[in-house]
Amino acid sequence: MSRLGLTRDKIYKTVARQLHGQVPCWVCGLHVLREEATLEHIQPL
Repeated sequence: MSRLGLTRDKIYKTVARQLHGQVPCWVCGLHVLREEATLEHIQPL
């Protein structure tokens, strides 16, 4: 994982603890589970 990916993961883990496991999606801003906060949650593969 790249350095940016690791930084994003650390930020999301911190935010998820404060928001009871949910984080804002990088793409649309909806609150989703940390694992689903990617483009795929909007456009399934």
